[in-house]
Amino acid sequence: MHLNKLTMSKTMRLPRHTFDFSKLFMATKSFIDSHNESQIELKSKLNANHRATAEMITRLYAKQLNNALALGDSLEELPGFRTYNSSMATLKGCTVRTIMNHKKRLKSAGFITAEINHGAMGVELLISEDVFSLGKQTQNYDFSESKKSIENIKNRGEVKNFHPLVHVQQEQKNINSSVDNKERRLTTPPDDVTFGTGTKQEHHRNTSGSTNKKNRKTKGGAEILRQNQETSGSIDSETGATTNTLVSASSKFGNPGIKPKVTRQSDTPDMSFLLGLVQQFWFYAKNILYPEMILSDVENEQILNLIRISVYKNFKHRGKGTIKDYKDSQKIFEKRIDMVAKWLDRSPHRWIPVPEVYFNPNNDRNGFNKTYKWYVKQEALKAAVRNDLILQKARKEWEDYGKGNGRYKQKSRLQLFEIQKKRISQIKDENLNREYHNLIHKYLQIQHLK
Repeated sequence: MHLNKLTMSKTMRLPRHTFDFSKLFMATKSFIDSHNESQIELKSKLNANHRATAEMITRLYAKQLNNALALGDSLEELPGFRTYNSSMATLKGCTVRTIMNHKKRLKSAGFITAEINHGAMGVELLISEDVFSLGKQTQNYDFSESKKSIENIKNRGEVKNFHPLVHVQQEQKNINSSVDNKERRLTTPPDDVTFGTGTKQEHHRNTSGSTNKKNRKTKGGAEILRQNQETSGSIDSETGATTNTLVSASSKFGNPGIKPKVTRQSDTPDMSFLLGLVQQFWFYAKNILYPEMILSDVENEQILNLIRISVYKNFKHRGKGTIKDYKDSQKIFEKRIDMVAKWLDRSPHRWIPVPEVYFNPNNDRNGFNKTYKWYVKQEALKAAVRNDLILQKARKEWEDYGKGNGRYKQKSRLQLFEIQKKRISQIKDENLNREYHNLIHKYLQIQHLK
């Protein structure tokens, strides 16, 4: 296997082509200028704000394409520009509605030829071929050939080793200097170093949400960490670098068979069990909310740490909960993920941010923590509907009993009351129990009046 990698590295070469920013900006400027010249009415022309949005799209799109080329993509067909409306709004310092209006004007001008909505994965913009096309790639200098030439002449005598990126003569070794004879040289990075995270579909885009500038300021220097209102789970444990190290060490994502193990004989969970819950939650959330997203180990570790802080509250109440409490809380977290998935399935225009933003503890705008109130409201609605159905059934049984009908017509009133009381006590709902007693009192009053 190792020999195969070596042979592949010798035979394969990364493409030495990039998209030149200056040429693309000139093409963008030329496109907008020609469009404005062809329009007679002032309202049909693109103003300075529209031009700035087009240049921003050009810059981000060029970064995405150059990153894809750097990762070895041949780009046989030019992909679209993947982004989010909220990301562009934050980068430009405006609202999402403004970005949507600018895109509409750029579509009418022909700069944006089509827009594809990918739901939670953002939008894809297709740019005019007059600005972006495969023929606009610039062939760069082949550094491997220069390396070979240097190796061929290394024995021909002593030469100065000038780095190709250094253009200032004073930065090199100056033997005539009486001040400092230390060598100043920029070191070249190794060939096997990969910049970025190495993700295949990693795009150069801003993924933060669009927020109001007034909300970015903290009052009195207070932290923006919102306290979760959950009381069902005793969520959990230690802080500091020790916990971060444990999460990083045990967060190699991709194994669905990871199960939290209990090493202690008591009901108090240990750290390995709690970190296993974090991994299980992220595996469940990724498969449902981000099924097509490919992440590197570094990105997975970052997301796991964010989940530990925002969802599990850094295990600050670790000693107060039992293993059963944490398992019950884990089921609630998974139900909240299911709620978000059903909400996304109802409309293709709905989306959620990327995991780094969605599980960020400081995201009070559209983060996962906001689903708790949603979950409580939904559970209260389910309980209310369930109680109404149970009370309707009990009322019908008493009405049939009064008429001498039904399955309990041979029972006494006390026996029917005990049967219903046993059925209702299994639900363990105080509101239902109180409403049932009111129902019995009203029924007895009506029978007494008769």
